[in-house]
Amino acid sequence: MEPGPGRGRHPGTDGAGASVHRARHRARPGAAQILGQRPEEGRGPVRPAARHGPHLYRGQTAGRTGAGQKTKEQEDVTAPLLAAPAYARLPVADIAAAGRFARDILGLPPGPALDGIACFRASQRQHDLSFTGPEGIAALGVELRDEAALEAAEAALGAAGFAHRRAGAEECRRRLADAVLLTADRSGNAVDLVLRPHYGGRRCHLLRDTGILGLHSVGLRSTDPAGDLAFWQALGAGVSDHVGDIAYLRIDGRHHRIALHPARRPGLLNVAFAVEGLDHVMQASYFAAEHQVRVLHGPGRQAVSGLVFLHLAGPEGHIVSLVAGDDEIGPGPRRPRRFPFRADTLCTWGSLCTEVPEWQAEAGR
Repeated sequence: MEPGPGRGRHPGTDGAGASVHRARHRARPGAAQILGQRPEEGRGPVRPAARHGPHLYRGQTAGRTGAGQKTKEQEDVTAPLLAAPAYARLPVADIAAAGRFARDILGLPPGPALDGIACFRASQRQHDLSFTGPEGIAALGVELRDEAALEAAEAALGAAGFAHRRAGAEECRRRLADAVLLTADRSGNAVDLVLRPHYGGRRCHLLRDTGILGLHSVGLRSTDPAGDLAFWQALGAGVSDHVGDIAYLRIDGRHHRIALHPARRPGLLNVAFAVEGLDHVMQASYFAAEHQVRVLHGPGRQAVSGLVFLHLAGPEGHIVSLVAGDDEIGPGPRRPRRFPFRADTLCTWGSLCTEVPEWQAEAGR
């Protein structure tokens, strides 16, 4: 389907959602630097995968939810503060080359022009992905639900001992949002808690038919898994499942929006965009091969969530993923499950990853 006026997002779903049928049915810095001692060009806007309810992907049933009495390990979203992933900002030495990847490989149209920042749209928000110069730092933007959530997030982070501050007017302008709370997890990963990210008056028309619907999720490298988990739990995120020491966190009705991967260094591990379905994942795999883009992992399907994925080597070591069809959790308590960290858990189809340490696991069935 060609992108254009007919390429719609369904009311009541977010940019990461849309009609996606499960394939099996159908077929470093430290916190002080992050919070103020960096030049403004270092971080900036982007936007969330859109507001969503529990039915982002229509046509699916709730999948693999655990049942049972709530325990200490059972993280339930009791006071939701977060609405959706808003944006990812990636530092690169060659912004022009990174922009060509976004346009030519992902089909993303450019967003607003900002000094030293290249913005790209994947939904009706003014931008979902941006590149800044090498002096910048990688940042994840997450949308807050409302003003009350902003105030509650400040209180929760303060009580848990996490540094934070309100962004100034210029910082908000460069993040294309009304208000931003700048903070970081224990690993030092920069997190922007965004209130009212700006939307465009015109719909997002992809430059080619990649099927991208919006930002789906982000993988974070974690040098302090327990501390980073405490950070997200303070903001109301819940643990859906574990694969080894990987924690999959939910903030809405999807299985996960954030994944914490134990690592030797902090940073964004991967930025995942939702696509319309399995066909677009497979088309992207062939397109990548034709255009000499390395496939790092996939096509495959996660055992833990049902998510179909394709992990691509993006600009300057960054990883960009195209995904579809993850499980819908729904509201209510859920007991997290624990899966072994094995290749057949990371991919039930048999795809192996040999280049990314966080995804290298022993084979076994």
